[in-house]
Amino acid sequence: MCGVIARWGPPGDRDALRARIAAGLAAIGHRGPDGRGIWIDEGIALGHARLAVIDVEGGAQPISNGGIHAVLNGELYGFEAQRAELASRGHVFRTRSDSEVLVHLYEEHGDDFVRHLRGEYAFVLWDARQRRLLASRDRFGIKPLVWAQHGDELWFASEAKALFAAGIPAAWDATAMRQALYAQYLAPARTLFRGVSELLPGTLATIVDVMSVHRGPTLPAPRDELAIVDDIRISLEDAVVHRVRADVPVAAYLSGGLDSSLVVALAAKHAPITAFGIAFDRAPYDEHRDAEAFARSIGVPFHPVHVSQDAILEHLPDAVFHSEGLCINGQLTAKFLLSRAVRDAGFKVVLAGEGADEVFFGYAHLVREALELAGDSARLAELDAQHATQAGIMLPVERDPSLPVWLDAKRGIGRAMRPLLSRDIEPADPLDELVGELPSDPLARARDLWTRFALAKYILRTLGDGTEAAHGIEGRLPFLDPHVVAAAHRATPAEHLAGGVAKRLLREAARGTLPESLCARPKQPLLAPPITVLTSQRASDLINDVVRAGALPWFDRERVIAWVDALPTLAPTAARAAEPILMTILSAYALQQRFRL
Repeated sequence: MCGVIARWGPPGDRDALRARIAAGLAAIGHRGPDGRGIWIDEGIALGHARLAVIDVEGGAQPISNGGIHAVLNGELYGFEAQRAELASRGHVFRTRSDSEVLVHLYEEHGDDFVRHLRGEYAFVLWDARQRRLLASRDRFGIKPLVWAQHGDELWFASEAKALFAAGIPAAWDATAMRQALYAQYLAPARTLFRGVSELLPGTLATIVDVMSVHRGPTLPAPRDELAIVDDIRISLEDAVVHRVRADVPVAAYLSGGLDSSLVVALAAKHAPITAFGIAFDRAPYDEHRDAEAFARSIGVPFHPVHVSQDAILEHLPDAVFHSEGLCINGQLTAKFLLSRAVRDAGFKVVLAGEGADEVFFGYAHLVREALELAGDSARLAELDAQHATQAGIMLPVERDPSLPVWLDAKRGIGRAMRPLLSRDIEPADPLDELVGELPSDPLARARDLWTRFALAKYILRTLGDGTEAAHGIEGRLPFLDPHVVAAAHRATPAEHLAGGVAKRLLREAARGTLPESLCARPKQPLLAPPITVLTSQRASDLINDVVRAGALPWFDRERVIAWVDALPTLAPTAARAAEPILMTILSAYALQQRFRL
């Protein structure tokens, strides 16, 4: 985990440009507390805030080789073999870092070099010989990269706050906020800030006179199921092996569910590992005792991180500031406090299970999608009864079959929020801006849309990178390794969900590594217990302070005050349903205050 910033534009005052780059790096110094580096030449500037993980002593950035200069955030895996091959072709390396491979791969392969990158990364590269700038992110967008055009300058950075510190004005993006109020998630390229866009995952942007963007490679075709399960098992262990490689100790998040348990079990076979998990103060949201028992069974130290409702509210503004996004549940603050505990224990690298539910069809809404397509009403009724006892399962109250199940559920929150909005605010459907073709298979389409919106925009950016980078932690995600994804995509969506069983093929691959009870365990989403005025006096006080403080962004203040005043009279079920609206209001207010929007 590092921080990058880059500027492309006409030459000017070098000292002034250096100061702007330095200010941007200072704003994202939490991403890289171990060093800063700046390179400037004729209007091109690259800046890097380093988290030293590989080649701690010698891997400083920007990286240069001849006329090629680059800054990279993240990790490249398998670089040792690539380095040896490149050296045999005459390339000379000056460090032991994975990042240096980047410039040599570019020299060797040109723009096709991105096809040789395996890892979680975002980078900006300047080719002085051809006078062109390149920027790219990994396929899923695990590492962030935003950009903005300001006058005749083009800027890139890991976080928007770096752009603001470098002199780009901070303001709300009205369309983005309308999308968030409609369905929580933004269109893939948007951020909440006017004029600031995300570089789409899996793209390579090239800048000579204008910016052009190219999509990444496609995946292989399906194969025999038994071979697929074998391939999943082998590729996942290989992905974990690569991710425990570091010159510093490695930790892992452990919830007690299938995904994180499988990662921890595989990691423990190859390196010392320490696990951390969130401990909530209320069932059924708390899973830490299951996680602790599993860790003990395989000899892995486990540290529970206790998160109370008061702590969620107290640290919400900081969590929102670092994540640069809205939230509808205290899960955001919980992840923020979990990452802080990992940092405080002396770790810089953490393995996590994110991406498994997208790659292997693990969500309840995807299971429901499959059962609806099959017309299996008996199994649907059974599924609804099962989910009624589980915390936070996201299913729509009233089903619109023309929409994916998850979007239908999110729109329900948007409809409930609409009466509280300012009269001139009309929510917008983020699907209207969707770029690129969607799969024809309905299950693949539902998963693809979730991956573009929820995974990239919220799970990876807001909950993942935002909370980890805040404390100088680098998250590594084995399930999003390109080899694992390729293995999973060799099966059809229907094969992954056969019999209405979520993650069926991953469960098969886990047998022999995990106990049967874990292989069969239903998914429990990471959600904090709902914060309501009925369960927390602090929540009641904070909400009243916020709604009476003055300018509430996007909401009608008088309507919100009346709504808040009525909350104590609600039945518990209705009060819990109000939580997403409360958290949206509180997080929007925190963003406005911290960024002075």
